[in-house]
Amino acid sequence: MSYEKLGSTSYIRQKKDGRILLNVLVLPGSSKNAITGWHDNSLKIKITAKPIKGEANEECRIFLAESLNLPKSAIEIISGVSSRRKRIAIHGINKDELLTSLAKRGL
Repeated sequence: MSYEKLGSTSYIRQKKDGRILLNVLVLPGSSKNAITGWHDNSLKIKITAKPIKGEANEECRIFLAESLNLPKSAIEIISGVSSRRKRIAIHGINKDELLTSLAKRGL
């Protein structure tokens, strides 16, 4: 499997407990939900929900989980709850599976 489009994947970290730590840039208020690529070592995700009362965070978790065929409970925002830049923990998938899933999307 080749990940040329990703360049270095050092910013996707697999922890000893099995979870993956991933930087995400969320763009709330978009016209559609979409994973649109990489920006400054962060996965860029467009979300239709507005950043009001955690709605964009919740939609981001749901959309990312659905995109990776994981339950919503497998996606945890560990920092950046009130910011566009977030650190997300993903449970139930390893780094290679994540990269393969993103490569299938052309990322």
